[in-house]
Amino acid sequence: MFDFNPFISNDGSVGLYSKEDNDIYHSVYGALSESYEKFVLPANLEYYLKTKNKINFLDICYGIGYNTKSLIQFLMNNLSYEKNTVYSIYTDKTTTKKNINNIETIYTDKILYNKNNETNNKYNDLVDADKIEKKNLDKEPKLYNETIDDDKNSCKFSIDAVDLNKNLMMLSPFIKNKFDYKNILEIDLPEAKKAKKNLKPLKIKDEYMISNLVLKLLFDEVMNSDFVDYNFLIDILNNKNYNQFFSNDFKAHFRHFIFEHDINYPQKDFLLFLHNIYYRYVSKRYLNGLKSPIDKLFDINLFNMSAVDMLASSNKVYDVVFLDAFTPAKCPKLWTIDFIKLIYQHLSDDGIVLTYSNSAQVRNAFLNAGFYIGKNFSEENNKAYGTIASKSDNLIKYKLNDFELGLLNTRAGIYFRDNDFSLTDEEIISQHKFDVENSTLMSSSKYIKLHKKSL
Repeated sequence: MFDFNPFISNDGSVGLYSKEDNDIYHSVYGALSESYEKFVLPANLEYYLKTKNKINFLDICYGIGYNTKSLIQFLMNNLSYEKNTVYSIYTDKTTTKKNINNIETIYTDKILYNKNNETNNKYNDLVDADKIEKKNLDKEPKLYNETIDDDKNSCKFSIDAVDLNKNLMMLSPFIKNKFDYKNILEIDLPEAKKAKKNLKPLKIKDEYMISNLVLKLLFDEVMNSDFVDYNFLIDILNNKNYNQFFSNDFKAHFRHFIFEHDINYPQKDFLLFLHNIYYRYVSKRYLNGLKSPIDKLFDINLFNMSAVDMLASSNKVYDVVFLDAFTPAKCPKLWTIDFIKLIYQHLSDDGIVLTYSNSAQVRNAFLNAGFYIGKNFSEENNKAYGTIASKSDNLIKYKLNDFELGLLNTRAGIYFRDNDFSLTDEEIISQHKFDVENSTLMSSSKYIKLHKKSL
């Protein structure tokens, strides 16, 4: 019935396995944690907050929205907003809530970073029926405002998210934060088997948990989109094979929505029906949740279409781009040098592109498209999580070393090509195979052997 299977990843969050592509959308080692480590945390948001009134984000291959959700949650966790001035506190591995007073006050033209900035204003989340998610009720965003200009141009964060799979996009507000480890990694893929064999269950960090206010932003965008399919949502949210993966909060929220809009829905439980009426029209917690100001801070747009078509038909310029497509072997069109050049055209002069890929062919495509490139490296974990590319060399903190640069000049660095975006995936892969087989470049295996001998 559906072209994907949910599975529980190593940090307890849900990932998805695509039957059609025989590939996974998310890391088996931690689907939610991956979004922060590979995309949100290395995005250098401090820099953009200091230099821009508005930050434009592009999330390519949105899927069930982990990257977008994590981005919004991160900003909500670290920002407060009053009288059109952003007050922000950022923490790193040496700065926690316990020693927050160690942070200095930093003044800029647009932003005031203030260690003493606090607010007693609280905005309630939606009613949470899942006990496992009760802890998340305390994760209120540090956002408050009484004077935000209603003009759309006053929005501080614009997020455009694109994906061809409308089913995944529709499900993004419904996915639970966390699951039981009992059903972890039950998919038949080599990487899943390897992860399960070496399993050391992680715990999702509290600050990574997605609040209901974030999900409501996405819920409103999905329900007002032109691709929403109510029958699909009704079927899957009631499907016993998938039911455990969806938040009861937003299943209830969906029932309220379709009741209000006179959409045919089989209401089987009269008591639940009465609860829904109370929840929708009487509950103070629900009504307070609707008053949250964050929808005036975030302008979210979901595009159910090809990322190529979306960018080719747009003149918008982005500051931060998340490139989270399937691997080049499964989705070559979004890794061609031609698509990367298209991203370059839509990137601000100090913009960055983040991707999980460490491959030589992807890095070489970025380099030959005009980007400066480096690696997304975690000093805390001593691990590289992917590649970062920018028009500005100053924004590349961790450069590629001589070995990594040399690898780009081997056959491993030969990139995909699709000059006028007319080729099928199969044709792109076939062309690439021809280019590699007829190349006079050194093989990567020989290069690696020579490198080891020189050490």
